[in-house]
Amino acid sequence: MKIVRLKTAVVEGNFDWTFVRVETDEGISGLGECFFAPGLTSILRSLEAVIQGEDPRTSTDFFVSCSLRSLVRAR
Repeated sequence: MKIVRLKTAVVEGNFDWTFVRVETDEGISGLGECFFAPGLTSILRSLEAVIQGEDPRTSTDFFVSCSLRSLVRAR
């Protein structure tokens, strides 16, 4: 299973809620939420390239890999 797409949606209420949907090549998707901050959706869009092709089932390895790859990408 590999991640193929990341989608975001901002819902306005008492404060803004940012929802993130991660889709895989097997048709399985996951939904999460983030605290809203200025520029958050563009940051998530840029991270899409970092997480594409990753296996979402190995959460610890996935987190470490994304953290390291995003640091290298930022430089």
